[in-house]
Amino acid sequence: EYGTYAGGSSALMIYSPAIQGLAKEFVNVGYVSDSFTLSAGSYYKISVLVKVDEGQASVYLMTDNNVSETNSASMFECIEYDDTNSASITNGWKRYTFYVKTGFSSISATLGLYLGGKDVDVELTDDNMELAEEGDYVKVDGAYVKYSSSNSAHKDLDRYNYKGSALGGKVYFDYVTMTTIDADTYNDFIGSATACADDDYEDITAIEMNVDSFGLSTEYDFDDTKTYSPTSWTKSSIHDPKNTEALQSGVIVSNDKYAAHSGNSCLILTFSDDLKGAAYYASASKTLTKEKYYKISIWAKSSVTAGKAYIKLSATNYTTDDFVTGNQTIYVESNTWSEYVFFIKAPSADDEFGTSAANLSLAIQLGLGEKEEDSYALGYILFDDVLIEEIAVTNAEGFNEYVETAMNGATFTASKVEYSAIDPESATNPATEDDEETEPEDDRDLNWLIFTSIAIGAVVVIVVVIYFLRKYLPKRKVKVDKKNTAQKKEDDYKNLND
Repeated sequence: EYGTYAGGSSALMIYSPAIQGLAKEFVNVGYVSDSFTLSAGSYYKISVLVKVDEGQASVYLMTDNNVSETNSASMFECIEYDDTNSASITNGWKRYTFYVKTGFSSISATLGLYLGGKDVDVELTDDNMELAEEGDYVKVDGAYVKYSSSNSAHKDLDRYNYKGSALGGKVYFDYVTMTTIDADTYNDFIGSATACADDDYEDITAIEMNVDSFGLSTEYDFDDTKTYSPTSWTKSSIHDPKNTEALQSGVIVSNDKYAAHSGNSCLILTFSDDLKGAAYYASASKTLTKEKYYKISIWAKSSVTAGKAYIKLSATNYTTDDFVTGNQTIYVESNTWSEYVFFIKAPSADDEFGTSAANLSLAIQLGLGEKEEDSYALGYILFDDVLIEEIAVTNAEGFNEYVETAMNGATFTASKVEYSAIDPESATNPATEDDEETEPEDDRDLNWLIFTSIAIGAVVVIVVVIYFLRKYLPKRKVKVDKKNTAQKKEDDYKNLND
């Protein structure tokens, strides 16, 4: 009856009538798949067939790695009857396809299939509200708000209900597929001038999940006056002025004042009201494989009035900078969205201590204000679109040529950082810091003398103890005189006490 285009005898149907009194434009309800893994450095094609009889349908590719439905490329939203009905040969079934490129880390994802489109509240006015004895709303200062039994101010107010209804609908989904593709297929797709153009039978989009765009998941209400904790980033406060009344640092929904570089959200660090501070967000450590070369790109926008904002690399397995060439910190100064780039060489067998070359454990710090009190900051800084990708070169010469070409006429700020293999002796016996007190040679000689004397004394004591034990402990006998056992034990204990 429903004309499943993909074959088989069943499809997923989501249906809801219009819901009276629900102050939404559309009923929004759906199914979310079990999670599945998109491997690092891979390419995928994920698609689903959709048919709309009434209302609207939406498809979301959602992840827990900070790329979610706030990324406009990861959704097909508000699919209407006319969008799918044009596929007449397939009886109104249209395919919706994501071409996905993953990056440095694997991604845990889910696919959401929904009736309804954007979760939009209806504006409540006197014209669409009516008095109701047990209504869901009250009117406070001229505005309708949800009634709360725990709010004493609501107790004696008139109650209201929304007179309208949220539109329902009936939509179908079928033939969900995920296939692995190669880089050439993906690149040919995004390089085509008509690749993303809709046709009657398929709507397609490309999404690069190697970019951390500080997305927000559906658990949030997307209030652009609040901030939320980013996934896989940890905040460290160097100096917190405890300004709880002001906007706090975190992920913020894009708005007129704090507009994201891409998508609908970005990361903000902020100190205001003349209360200076210092803090940074650190990413989870990333493993950069030895013998390879990388590019890290971050977009940032500064509105700092005191102190500095910065992007810093922190190699967690490098305790000093002795084996690092280049600047690991870039300061952000532009008041417009600008790109900041690190070109990175991982440890290599060609280094001076190449036999000890190991993978590099690297974290990214996005900061506002520094450690010293006179370096605390005021204002705010926005960060967005953090990208880590491998550079397709195989040696230092190729890396240098790549960087030179990239920097030719570049509009971004960049730093070239080379991490060399660490001297094994330095790693196991780190050099003493210059300002650290060292022990005098004479004192060390005296310590060895004392230690030797103690050792010899201990040996003498052990020998004496063994001698007396052998002398006074009774000899072990094969046969026991049961009649005299008690007396012998008494004598033995007496000897030991002596």
